[in-house]
Amino acid sequence: MAIKGKNFIIIASDMRHTSEYTINSRNTSKIFKIKDYFLATTGFYADSYEVSVKLNLNV
Repeated sequence: MAIKGKNFIIIASDMRHTSEYTINSRNTSKIFKIKDYFLATTGFYADSYEVSVKLNLNV
């Protein structure tokens, strides 16, 4: 989720890192900085991480 104001932006995402039914961490950020941009993701952390790595290499 993101909110944009005149002089600010707030970005939020969940912070759970899970594997099947196990919660490995409740403190894993799924917001990634890519050059001058931010990518906010939800879902499986490994997928989010791989997308951020590929974007970082290609942007």
